[in-house]
Amino acid sequence: MYSPFAHLSFWYAAASSPADPPPVYPFAAPGSEAGDAAARRLAAQLGAGDGAAGRELLEVLHGRSALLPWSALHPSWLADILADASPSWRSWALAVVPAAVREKLPPGASGIPGAEPHGPAAPSWWSGWFTAHVKRRLGYPDLPPWPAPAELPGSLWEREEPEISRMLAVWGTRGFISAVRTLPRTEAQEWLWALPPACHELADETVKQRFWSEDPFWPEVFQALATEFPEAEARLFRMALADLMRAGVQQSQESELRRLAFRLPRRWGGWMLVELAARPAWLERPVLPSLEAWRDEVGAVLDPPGPEAAP
Repeated sequence: MYSPFAHLSFWYAAASSPADPPPVYPFAAPGSEAGDAAARRLAAQLGAGDGAAGRELLEVLHGRSALLPWSALHPSWLADILADASPSWRSWALAVVPAAVREKLPPGASGIPGAEPHGPAAPSWWSGWFTAHVKRRLGYPDLPPWPAPAELPGSLWEREEPEISRMLAVWGTRGFISAVRTLPRTEAQEWLWALPPACHELADETVKQRFWSEDPFWPEVFQALATEFPEAEARLFRMALADLMRAGVQQSQESELRRLAFRLPRRWGGWMLVELAARPAWLERPVLPSLEAWRDEVGAVLDPPGPEAAP
């Protein structure tokens, strides 16, 4: 798995031999020019000062890169990990998990029904070990040790889950309407009736405000998901995720997309991880009319302008 800290370490080590600099980082993913440039800049800054200070800062950055941001991990991803632990180890594990995450664990995931946490207190090394175990078990991507651009959809993983869920409902409904508009009228009407009640108002708004898109991606992914997700609600949300994924892949944001997958309920995030590995054709479909326009539209859904911004 790609490691941004290893990327930084490569250029930091290369800076010690300026007479024979390597041409490229050999393990960079295609299209990762921005990350490579950031790694080079930070490595140059670390190597420009005192050598000992640079090495100490490198160790600090290594620690930061290896962190697991518990607050950005959806509790549903922890259920299997906790289920594999003995009751006493489970109580130690729950002591490590922040209360805000622990309170949202699926029913039964926190232990045997009716059982009380028991056993001696966790040893001092447990917290660090368990955090590393969860990160390794999930394959959670390292955080970059350099400042990352806050461009959508890569920055979504830092948002609160309700914000993301609302955006997916709005964006998925717009994409759903964009797709069914291409179907025969009777079939399209049947799909509109099948929408979950929570999306009826969003569908009306999409039609009245002409928020649909002519991008052929939408009917393509609507059909691509038909077999696995025949129900309208399940398909609608995954259509929204599919669009986020293609925009992120085309901006070399796969690590950020993986972090987003772990921010979401496992039923959605697990599907994202499978599709990122499978590389379906729709991931390569160009974003129309442009990525810049796409980011503006998604940003407006995430952060609607206030009344004072209305004309």
